[in-house]
Amino acid sequence: MKKINNALLCFSSIEVGKSLHKLGVRITWSKAEKASITLLFFISKEEEMEHKADMDEFQHRIIDDFTSPEEKEKVTLRLFVRSSEDCFGDIKHIAEEQNCNLIILGVS
Repeated sequence: MKKINNALLCFSSIEVGKSLHKLGVRITWSKAEKASITLLFFISKEEEMEHKADMDEFQHRIIDDFTSPEEKEKVTLRLFVRSSEDCFGDIKHIAEEQNCNLIILGVS
């Protein structure tokens, strides 16, 4: 079985994202090599418009809220925030782009 070290975690609420992040860290974390977790947060068009001016700050707050300093040393974390008409197309695209070998969905 191939080692899972690049995970894509897809969610549509912060609470679900935090839970998936904890699970993703447990699955991918290895003492031998650095893991990579890509977070794909689906938001509504209204939320996207609300955060349009401060999207970078919004993303940094989410990452800081999700990760401990210890995790930051061991896991590379990327966050994409999207409103989407084609969630599965976006998931497929980002999974291929980030070379993910595990996808976990928590999208409602």
